[in-house]
Amino acid sequence: MDLFEREDEMAVLEREARLAAGGQPRVVLVEGAAGMGRTSLVEEFARRAGRDGALVLHARCDETEREVPFGVVRQLFEPVVAEWGPERAERAFAGPAEPATHVLSTVPHTGAAVAPEGDPLPVLHGFYWLTLRIAAVTPVVLVVDDAQLADAPSLRWIHYLIRKLTRSRALVVLTHRGDETSDKLTTLSLAANCRTLRPEPLTEPGVADLLGHVWAQDPVPELVRSCHRLTGGNPLLLRALVMALESGRVEAAALSSGELPKRTTFLYAEFLADWLAGLRPRTREFAVALALLGKSDDAGTPARLAGLDDAQGYLAEDQLRRLGLLTHSPELRWTHPLVREALCRDLGGPRRAAWHAEAARLLFDDGASLDQVCAHLVPSDPSTDPWVARTLIAAADQAVRQGAPESAARCLRRALAEPLPPDERTTVRMRLGLAESHLRPAAAIRQLTRVIDDMTEPAGKATVAGALCAVLTRVGRGGEVVPLLDRLADELTPADREISLRLQGLRIGNVLLSGTKNVPRTELDRMAEELSGRTPGERAVLAPCALAAALSGVPADQVAALARRALPQTPEELAGHLGQGAVFALAVTDRLDAAGRHCDAALREAQRAHTLSGPADLVDTRSVITLLAGRLDDATRSWEELSAQLPPGQWGALRTAPMAVQLTVLNERGDTEAAVRMAAELIVAAPREADYLSSYVRFQCARARVAQGDVRDGLDLMLSAGRWLAAAGFENPVILPWRTAAAHVHAELGEHRAALELAEEALEHARRWGTARALGAALHALGASTGGSRGMELLHEAVEVLKPSPARLEFANALLGLGAAQTRHGRLAAARVTFTDCLVEAERCGALGVAGAARRGLRAAGARPRTRRATGTTALTEGERRVADRAAAGETNRAIAERLHLTTRTVETHLSAVYRKLGISGRGELHQTLAAPASERAASERAG
Repeated sequence: MDLFEREDEMAVLEREARLAAGGQPRVVLVEGAAGMGRTSLVEEFARRAGRDGALVLHARCDETEREVPFGVVRQLFEPVVAEWGPERAERAFAGPAEPATHVLSTVPHTGAAVAPEGDPLPVLHGFYWLTLRIAAVTPVVLVVDDAQLADAPSLRWIHYLIRKLTRSRALVVLTHRGDETSDKLTTLSLAANCRTLRPEPLTEPGVADLLGHVWAQDPVPELVRSCHRLTGGNPLLLRALVMALESGRVEAAALSSGELPKRTTFLYAEFLADWLAGLRPRTREFAVALALLGKSDDAGTPARLAGLDDAQGYLAEDQLRRLGLLTHSPELRWTHPLVREALCRDLGGPRRAAWHAEAARLLFDDGASLDQVCAHLVPSDPSTDPWVARTLIAAADQAVRQGAPESAARCLRRALAEPLPPDERTTVRMRLGLAESHLRPAAAIRQLTRVIDDMTEPAGKATVAGALCAVLTRVGRGGEVVPLLDRLADELTPADREISLRLQGLRIGNVLLSGTKNVPRTELDRMAEELSGRTPGERAVLAPCALAAALSGVPADQVAALARRALPQTPEELAGHLGQGAVFALAVTDRLDAAGRHCDAALREAQRAHTLSGPADLVDTRSVITLLAGRLDDATRSWEELSAQLPPGQWGALRTAPMAVQLTVLNERGDTEAAVRMAAELIVAAPREADYLSSYVRFQCARARVAQGDVRDGLDLMLSAGRWLAAAGFENPVILPWRTAAAHVHAELGEHRAALELAEEALEHARRWGTARALGAALHALGASTGGSRGMELLHEAVEVLKPSPARLEFANALLGLGAAQTRHGRLAAARVTFTDCLVEAERCGALGVAGAARRGLRAAGARPRTRRATGTTALTEGERRVADRAAAGETNRAIAERLHLTTRTVETHLSAVYRKLGISGRGELHQTLAAPASERAASERAG
């Protein structure tokens, strides 16, 4: 392929390809006006990249394919997947990649259908995993030409892929016309790993080179200057001008004198219009028909659309190819989008709509896909043919299965323009509302609100209610949810008890989430007594009851018993969100292993069922479990995984929930600067103490302010949040330990009376709750507030209570407090032992702030603390620890590699380092070594 003056741009592309091949995923945007040679540049680059060993996946966008969901993604992957054998395809599409098979026509799908509401995330995640697996075998280059014309689902996937790729041998190259840049493409240019290229117009020497190449002789300088002046150095306009010269329509003398007719100096389309006017009428009709279709496998379909027979169609195709207007590929495709644009100018208004309708019927009769057919049905005028509505509804079903809700909504809106029976119209409106709920929540609320009163079938009404409640909550209108659910539960109780119970469970959960008061204990006690948990509906009620009991501070043993009755049992319950309150309640009672098993089982089921928005709750719960276990790195990874699967914009009003967990991690790590930044963002999202979540956010923001040094303001914020919680009946001492935190702040300020009062209250609530975590934390706060020898006794007691518990971070904090007290009392030898144990626990937890304080304590007690040992658990890097934990849990090297996005070789390297640092021979000793009590590990590592 001949390129002129594009050496610098090619060098940049090749440099980015080398970075990507080395494991640094990169993105290149090639932008410019029409005709600047973007396509020629990337096609030549793709040829060279393929020659150098990369797998090049190429897609070319077109206006006519803009309505085809995942059309670009199909162009990228279907050709390469079609070449795979059954075994490779099975490996590539296993697990999280399976939803991609619902989109590709070249591979069968055998898994569960994608979420019935058309959630796009499973398919996005599936193609992301497919890309990772391809890139693990060979460097991959994904080229998307004219990306401004890409269909919305494909463009969303490109964003998803680029956001999630952190370690992969992938390069994404997108070209787009600078005059048609979409906001979505503009945001890509802001990514840290993105490079933007803007090919410049040709200079006069470049024009001379191009003309000399075309004519095989050097052009005269006057002609070069005229061509450069008239085309502005635009390569496509220049080639069009050459074609005009060769056809005899423009004389060289006119060019040299600058007398080119004015109409040929505007755009390439104007040249085309001039040439096309000279086509034979049948060829022109054929060309217009092909322009409407965009492309075609052969001449038959555009010929029939133009009213020609096959022979006339093949003659027209031959003439267009001889003119250079069609590519050299077997299928009929225009050489440039502007060719199609010029032809479509003459096809407007009613004639265009009629041709679309005819094209849809022809494509359907030819066996084209539903999305290809409906790309023409949607812009056609309404008709009375029942086939139109049936086809549109079938295409919407397919789009839902493929995770393309906007395509489904577009087909359903068009179907509503057709005459439909009342019941069917209501069903279509319901499905339209469900499809819009992912991307257009305001429109979904309007649609679903109108539909819910028109429906009579209980299951359908409950489905609509669940979707409507979810959307209302996301957009901050949670106050409308409870009255709606109350009304529907009363209405459906005689018709279907199970459905009514599910709606009651939703209602209780929403009261807890958005209400200003706790659920009355009398109502909770009544339901807990009446419902055994034998059916999914009963469990759906008992789960939020268990959560409400936990938030209220009901004794932990009672909460755990209630939570066990409410735990999800069926696959549908596991993959959904109604049962997650029970898992959370079980976790806060310190049944962390049981809660973790249920959460992992639910995540596996949700992954199998491809309901990735449901796992948003699950991953959030999992991060809380790891936080309670003191594994801050795991909690952070869970939060990052959640953010990648469900961007904050999708959470709407609930986006503060996962962010608040991350803020908790930052506070525990002592990362004050990052915590303050996140707190500033969160406090805007929760400006009032209107509910439990807002109070939790304000409490964590208060901790960040205290750590920053804004102690008095932080303490006031902390106390205001806590007092609202107490007034509302939320008295759990573990979920939001505001009394112990405030007691420590008061003690540091020297306000011992206020500190003692809060610490004693905390101890009372902790004894009522009954877990070692709560009791140890309260004793720690009371010891710090009391001071003296009695205070040290209380701190010793706190350490002993917490030592056997799963509350490792609280244990580290109690050790830190005890070590400080021992130092103040001159017991330096004991303090050194205590601070050493604290350091081991803090580093294992990833609590860098506590670890730093332990090191300072060791120095104050006369020791020289290590920085990082060459052996022992604290010598493991974060990556080694992550791999070791999963290997200790029994995961295979391949499973670890897939979960952590590593190569199997990297996993093996990490494990070899782990075995060496821990002084063990293999996997069989990992679990015991990593799970050893802190005192044993500390003694072992001190001895080592």
